[in-house]
Amino acid sequence: MAEGMRSRKVLVLSKITKKQLEGIRSVSSKLKVVAFEKESEASRHISDSEVIAGWISEEALGKALKLKWIHTFSTGVDSILHYRTMREDVILTCSKGAHSTPVAEHALMFMLMLAKHMPLYSKCQNQRRWKWLHTSELRGKTVGIVGFGHIGKEIARQARCLGMRVIAMRRTRLVEPGADILLPSGNLNALLSESDFVVVAAPLTRKTEGMFGEKEFRAMKRGAYFINIARGGLVQEEALVKALRRGWIGGAALDVTENEPPPPKSELYELENLVLTPHVSGGSREAFERSLGIFRENLRRYIAGETLLNVVDKKECY
Repeated sequence: MAEGMRSRKVLVLSKITKKQLEGIRSVSSKLKVVAFEKESEASRHISDSEVIAGWISEEALGKALKLKWIHTFSTGVDSILHYRTMREDVILTCSKGAHSTPVAEHALMFMLMLAKHMPLYSKCQNQRRWKWLHTSELRGKTVGIVGFGHIGKEIARQARCLGMRVIAMRRTRLVEPGADILLPSGNLNALLSESDFVVVAAPLTRKTEGMFGEKEFRAMKRGAYFINIARGGLVQEEALVKALRRGWIGGAALDVTENEPPPPKSELYELENLVLTPHVSGGSREAFERSLGIFRENLRRYIAGETLLNVVDKKECY
């Protein structure tokens, strides 16, 4: 695949340390590896780079005339797949598997915050009020996980450590360990009606866009909690706000939103039964190191002409 790599360039568009850069360069002396935190600083390198790792804009991608392979340090690739400048002949790989631990921990944090009324306690603290509230336990509760890939499975593993029952739904009907009940796609209502917590861990595709609307929130158990650590486009936000205001569900927690950040006048900022974080669930230092490890291994495979890890199916969008 990649004979004669000596004159070929690898461009890394991310904030990395000298040690991390040297780790990439150590993969092979045949590679010329350059790294920049900002795309604007790398403008003269984009047109002749054969490999690009990191985040790149739609406009800059259109200038990458020699590009053969792009690697993202994220798990989701929905943004870049919507670029008009994304060519069919360019291989796209992602860092699937690298972020499972921190994203799952974030989901568990959300569950605990909602069950223990932390948003209300935080408000009371800010108002210098001392108020006692009944809370709930996670042990014995049911968590429904929509999307049972690397992240969904890790959420299940951590939830079961806390004594929770796990119902999961995934597109393929393969038997998977880690869930008490595994449902094929098309059984969303069954999952919603039984779950005390619904956690979305599915990729954003043409089929899943807007999959959570008024009908789905009405199908949830009264008092259940909704958590999204996947992509904002999976949820119809107006329907979620309506569900929270009318008490169809007990509360929600979002690490992702339809627009990031939400506009200043967004109702999401006003809801007392909503926890909001700025798309940070996968942003641990350890996860980034694992992402770099996947990229280094793929560089080795690329040079050797071997099959790359985590190649994205552009039609399926993951």
